[in-house]
Amino acid sequence: MRNFIMKKKNVNPPKPVGVLELKVQQKIFKTFQIDHSLSLLKNLSQRNRHLWYMAHNAVAPTPVSDIINAITASSSACSENSESGSIIDETVPVLRQEVIKETFPTEPAEDMAHFVTTLDVNGGRVATRLNDYIYELYNPTEEPVMEIILFHGLGLHDSANFHLSTWISGDIGEQHVWPKTWLADDFPLAKVLTVSFDSSVYQTAEQGRIDLHYAAESLMNCLLLEGEKPSSRPLILVGYSFGGILIKQLCLHASQNQDSSDHGSSLGSFLKRIRAIYFMGTPHRGMIHQEFEKVVQENASPLFKNVTILNKELARFHEMFRRLRSSYDWHIAGIGELNETRWGAFQNVLVPEASARYGKPFIMVNADHNSLSKPTDKTSVVYKQLKSLIQASLSSRVSFN
Repeated sequence: MRNFIMKKKNVNPPKPVGVLELKVQQKIFKTFQIDHSLSLLKNLSQRNRHLWYMAHNAVAPTPVSDIINAITASSSACSENSESGSIIDETVPVLRQEVIKETFPTEPAEDMAHFVTTLDVNGGRVATRLNDYIYELYNPTEEPVMEIILFHGLGLHDSANFHLSTWISGDIGEQHVWPKTWLADDFPLAKVLTVSFDSSVYQTAEQGRIDLHYAAESLMNCLLLEGEKPSSRPLILVGYSFGGILIKQLCLHASQNQDSSDHGSSLGSFLKRIRAIYFMGTPHRGMIHQEFEKVVQENASPLFKNVTILNKELARFHEMFRRLRSSYDWHIAGIGELNETRWGAFQNVLVPEASARYGKPFIMVNADHNSLSKPTDKTSVVYKQLKSLIQASLSSRVSFN
């Protein structure tokens, strides 16, 4: 099978994605003998399958650039037609960047993966892996007086790094995981953890196969494994998007199993230790999904199916959590998004206010869904709300300095 090498040429960049000349489209379709069927899906990786779906459901002529990107990234899907090389060499290098920019508002997955495997701005490792689910961002040299645990959301791509890339802030070249730097600065005696779970919206042979109950059970067991001794340290739980749903399921799991589980006393202690929960764009009552769901189609993971709008189970689930919360003195605050989120052909407010609103105070932020977890600096409402929640939820006798 021929592998094409993308050569750098002094060519004029193509027109923006969506307005490519018709003759170029026709040439590409002819070269690869493509139609709008999904016959090539079996040859595409998970990330490229996503691009294909975006192409298949978008308004023409947008599909062309997405299809080029998907096909050329998989050598098994390329034709051996000798004429195809010139088209790939000239159009793909520039189109690829345009497609990524148009499709994903965040940084490309490759850049995120590179960042999270290198050193952060402070010269140390970004995170220390404690077990399959738990990573340590910061641990004070003295005995911690509280623990802050971060829960990421679902991922279209780069889901393996979502426990870090979700929380990245700053310009390229100056990126940092803000909970590691800012929380450690403002609460130097707080231990900061981030959880990692199979958050793919796609269900494949390797990813997107766990459901909400299994994710919560596995995560709780891993949290208990890291407890060197029974602790009374206050817990602050921070959930972005679906991560907030996972927090609620984690609490319900602990409540339902504290009398029957071998770890019953630890589960009960976990609930009593919670001081505050911060929900960031969490779809408590579901999310706008009808257009967005086309991206995933029949390959939707069980976790993704949990957050469809007007989901009766999700509504009952939220009511169960509300009743549980009434038994504990948990401070709850939240934020929601005002701006539309754009993913390829999808453009809408992903989690509307009616779904995100829960807790007091609750603030609607001038941001889209992606940027909710990426505050620009410490003056951002997103961070100031979290900092205020932590301060308000802890006893006045606790000192952080």
